[in-house]
Amino acid sequence: MTTMKTAMAVVAGYVVWTLLWLIGNQSLIAAGWLPKDPRLKVESMAGLAGLLALSIACSVSGGALARRLAKESRTAVPILAGLLLVTGLGVQWSIRELMPVWYHLVFLLLLIPSTCAGAFAASKN
Repeated sequence: MTTMKTAMAVVAGYVVWTLLWLIGNQSLIAAGWLPKDPRLKVESMAGLAGLLALSIACSVSGGALARRLAKESRTAVPILAGLLLVTGLGVQWSIRELMPVWYHLVFLLLLIPSTCAGAFAASKN
């Protein structure tokens, strides 16, 4: 049963991360911080900072949910963080021309600690 709980916690955390990312992206576009055309470069500091803040919020939320659902399992959050990093590597590589290198590096470097921070906060409640 623990394996099933772990798997469900990882999937739920990943889905929440993705849904929050999609909603947040649309919000940043609506606010004018990001271009409406996803093929255009993101050059504004507000847009880049908004995306990084959004990534942190998504990661914290996904990590917290995974931790709450997995309860005693200690593997759900590391698995989720690893999956987010692998996905992030692929996505950041596919959009490498649209943003500065520093943005991609910061985005990737924040995924694991933000996910773990969310799990840590959830374990304290």
